[in-house]
Amino acid sequence: MKITTAQDQSPIVIIGAGPIGLAAAAHLSQRQLPFLVLEAGSRPGEAMEQWAHVTLFSPWQYLVDSASANILAKLGWQAPSPHRIADRPNIY
Repeated sequence: MKITTAQDQSPIVIIGAGPIGLAAAAHLSQRQLPFLVLEAGSRPGEAMEQWAHVTLFSPWQYLVDSASANILAKLGWQAPSPHRIADRPNIY
């Protein structure tokens, strides 16, 4: 098994800029590993709009990736209460 290091020339390719793809990119960024995110939609997370009919009953503590939260916090993002339910109006 080869361990990828920052010195490798080829980026790690992430297919999809949805929640999981963006979380993967955040973890790679924290490790200073080169990556490339490929997204078929016109913007990150576009496919989530197709989930409009889905109601979430999960608290935010289970929905926010730690690496993503660290990057967003540096940009001024305020994390919701970890116990707050991620209802539809509060997702975007």
